[in-house]
Amino acid sequence: YMGQGLHQEKLTLRSNKSLFSEVFLFFDKNNDGQIDQSELLGMMSRLGVEVSKKDLEDRMLEFDHDKDGTIDFPEFLCLMKEVVSDVHDEQRLKETFSMFDADNNGYIDVDELSNIMEKLGQTLNINQLKEMIMSADMNKDGKISFDEFKKLMMSPL
Repeated sequence: YMGQGLHQEKLTLRSNKSLFSEVFLFFDKNNDGQIDQSELLGMMSRLGVEVSKKDLEDRMLEFDHDKDGTIDFPEFLCLMKEVVSDVHDEQRLKETFSMFDADNNGYIDVDELSNIMEKLGQTLNINQLKEMIMSADMNKDGKISFDEFKKLMMSPL
């Protein structure tokens, strides 16, 4: 019935915002509630994303609305909105998915998520990892398929 779709939409909205708050905390290494340029650069390189200092400065300027030289959580959400809208490009989405799917079996499982989180400097326990998987795992098979990943990435913030 109609209400179920709406309920699912609200759940997705909530889980995306909490997912992005976790991502924000990964970037915010000194836990000051702000992401500065060095934290952003460090995170990008750990993820294997090549970005020039100039590009990074331009991005920071674009999303640093209060012009304090850092990105706070609301500014980070604006940045993520843009990243997510870029992700509507199927090819880019597949590339991102394959970064997580280390064994190329078409699924992101707990071990692969754990490895990515460790690259990001976060060691999560099995329950935290399972919770992250569950937030995107629509068919409840314990892993994230490309379609589930795509839905998660494309759902509105």
